[in-house]
Amino acid sequence: MVSKPRIGITSDPRRLDWDDAKGIHYIKSVSAFGGEPVILRRNGKTPEQLVSSLDGIIFSGGGDIHPQFYGEEPNGVNMSTVSIERDEWELELFEISLELEMPILGICRGFQLVNIALGGGLVQHIRGHKPSRRTPSATLYHPICGEAGNLDDRCQLVNSFHHQGVTEDRLASGLTPSALSPGDELVEAFRHQDGMPLRGVQWHPERMPDYLPAKQRVFRWLISEAAKRTLR
Repeated sequence: MVSKPRIGITSDPRRLDWDDAKGIHYIKSVSAFGGEPVILRRNGKTPEQLVSSLDGIIFSGGGDIHPQFYGEEPNGVNMSTVSIERDEWELELFEISLELEMPILGICRGFQLVNIALGGGLVQHIRGHKPSRRTPSATLYHPICGEAGNLDDRCQLVNSFHHQGVTEDRLASGLTPSALSPGDELVEAFRHQDGMPLRGVQWHPERMPDYLPAKQRVFRWLISEAAKRTLR
């Protein structure tokens, strides 16, 4: 019997309620598409020990990344959400995962972290992509348009929870856009140019219904790539 691929999911060390408030969406999504979810925590294990037991890894959503990691001073970043501890930990996890050619998926903050780790930058504040306090978060969707052969070859709606973003001029040199947000030209999804199993999406597929293509294609890709490692 072939075991399910083990998918690591990074967590926020500052939030004691992370599993119930945030993590549950990732856990359910990974399970729904055939993976075994593993919440990763800074619990005394080294990044090498955490990654070595996995078949794939998700860099999850969360607060802003400190701009020191892409060579800028704060200029629009929400410093109250910044955790340098988490930034440093996840950057270490990413470096090791990349060396091991581990399938990597970055979601929202994780999308931004992957871009930074590979030498890219961020727009520290943008308007219109994060719900206001008066707007139910589930209702804030916007269109993205993908390129043929990538995450999708047509325009579709995705959910939006971010106030920072990546433009093409701030995209790391090793990455290629696979979906853009029309109008403001924000990169909404990327893949690695050399075919490495690495993708990122700016939206939150884990919070979308399972039947939507913008969720299905993301998680099916990750589980499929991770499953290849279980056969080695």
